[in-house]
Amino acid sequence: MTDPTPGIQSIETRADLDSGDAGVYAYWMGSEAIAERDERKWIKRAREIVKRYRDERPESMGSTHRYNILWSNVQTLLPTLYGRTPEADVQRRSGARRGSDAAQACDQPGQN
Repeated sequence: MTDPTPGIQSIETRADLDSGDAGVYAYWMGSEAIAERDERKWIKRAREIVKRYRDERPESMGSTHRYNILWSNVQTLLPTLYGRTPEADVQRRSGARRGSDAAQACDQPGQN
């Protein structure tokens, strides 16, 4: 892949790039590279967890039989999580109707 910013050593602001399509491309490619570098550790850990969930082990370990408890727990919890859609219960803690005077004042027409 070619470098989208030829001749530029460092980019301090977006104004350092061209204002055309090439500058926009260079900006977003640079932003993606920075994000990928910052999230590399997290992505590596996430991939390891997915491998564990799918029970992807090297062929040399294929002879050992293990019970995949992560898969089992997730499959057991799925019906619990998605069985019923939760309903919000929104109410005041004290039960008092605070602010009702202000609401009535707003509802009266012609009172400015």
